[in-house]
Amino acid sequence: MLKKWIISSVLTLWLFSVSITAIAQDTSTTKSSAAATSNEKVSKLADAWLGVWKGKAQSISPAGVNVTFDMQIEIKLLNDPSRYEWKTVFSGPQGDVVKAYELIPQTKINHFVIDEKNSILIDATLLGDTLSSHFTVQDQTIWCQYHLAEEQGETYLTFDLYSASSSNAKSSGAKDGIPEVKSLIPTTRQTARLKKQKS
Repeated sequence: MLKKWIISSVLTLWLFSVSITAIAQDTSTTKSSAAATSNEKVSKLADAWLGVWKGKAQSISPAGVNVTFDMQIEIKLLNDPSRYEWKTVFSGPQGDVVKAYELIPQTKINHFVIDEKNSILIDATLLGDTLSSHFTVQDQTIWCQYHLAEEQGETYLTFDLYSASSSNAKSSGAKDGIPEVKSLIPTTRQTARLKKQKS
């Protein structure tokens, strides 16, 4: 059931798709996603992001909670200092689903690229204590964020992912000098509050 849900939710990256075959990318995007050379100033995650994070995750639809499962994220610097390991493990009754991605710092301030190691590259931006990405897979538009916070001496990583079908976009405005606005209906939320594990 967990694997079926993950496939239908089109998770990537940070998030979360079990099976995506292709995303079209132009030459400029591909060039910008390459790791910066050692003599260039690159973006960097604060040390507080590094470590192992564990907790419960939920998939929520307008009808309520669909499924609850265990989630773990491991973030660490690789031997190549221009890359971080970003490994996510989803654990449910039918076993584990492992996503071994890498996070590549870019030269533009607080800009990163998530390398899914299968030709898919997702841009992400660090906005304060929140790493955010926004992308489209087939007809699904995905908003994803990881928020770092400290509460009562404990450090938490909160994950939120929202998806909406682009095929159901609604348009309004576009008259009397008012710009056209296209609206999407969010259909799924995946959320988790992960606690940093003691080393």
